[in-house]
Amino acid sequence: DPGLRRILTLQAARGYYLAGNYGEAKNIYRMALREDFSSDAPDIHFGLAEVCEAVSEDQEAIREYLAAAGLYTQDPRLSARSFLRAAKLCEDKEDYHEALKIYMRVVERFPSLPESGVARERMEAIKK
Repeated sequence: DPGLRRILTLQAARGYYLAGNYGEAKNIYRMALREDFSSDAPDIHFGLAEVCEAVSEDQEAIREYLAAAGLYTQDPRLSARSFLRAAKLCEDKEDYHEALKIYMRVVERFPSLPESGVARERMEAIKK
């Protein structure tokens, strides 16, 4: 059953991540991206981003968070949160220009969400 295979695959990747086996989690998430798991693509990208962040592969984590943000079309809050995670990583790397651009996306795309307030606060902190 393809549906069951998809569920078990994603649960396995998450389990490996939670257990700290980041290499195996990354392999499974990447394999899932190659499979036809398109309905789960945003979650796969987000999970892969978390793994990359955990092993300090910040550039790849940023790319994956941004990919997830663009795919969470049905859930604006998850999209905004993915953008925030990417922006925070940029900030941590002292790439303030890129962080500001990403925070601005949150403010412009999701003005009524609480995440927009967080983005505004971070923008103000960077500008000081």
